[in-house]
Amino acid sequence: MIYIKDQLTALHKDEKILTLRDVFKGDLKHKIVYNKAGSTGNKEKTVNGNEVEMSELDEGQSYCFKIAAYIPSRKGQKKQGPWSETKCSPAGNRNIIEEYGLWVVGSAILVMVTLLVILFILILACCKRTQKGKQAEDKEVITQV
Repeated sequence: MIYIKDQLTALHKDEKILTLRDVFKGDLKHKIVYNKAGSTGNKEKTVNGNEVEMSELDEGQSYCFKIAAYIPSRKGQKKQGPWSETKCSPAGNRNIIEEYGLWVVGSAILVMVTLLVILFILILACCKRTQKGKQAEDKEVITQV
């Protein structure tokens, strides 16, 4: 189920800010463009209300949506408002490998392990350099006494 929140306008009536639905009433529709997460094939659906049942979606699959206000009675480019920011639904009972793929998860783990090894080597090198510096200072102190 998708819930669409009506946008506020700059118009007021009886000290109440009017929404697009208040202004355009039954003429206001919404265009919904959606696709499976990670896919480029878009599908479009035009709806009347603010609550939309998306029965054609696969259960357990993540989908991405964007919505625009649509007023069919208007002419030309004024029929459709700007698209909303794309929002994606969480996947159902899928683990991280099913969601992102084995290569992506494996690559991320490899990058993290590589960074940890580099960090360990840098810390070890700094500790050795510090120890050599202390030994040189101790030798100077002993020879001066």
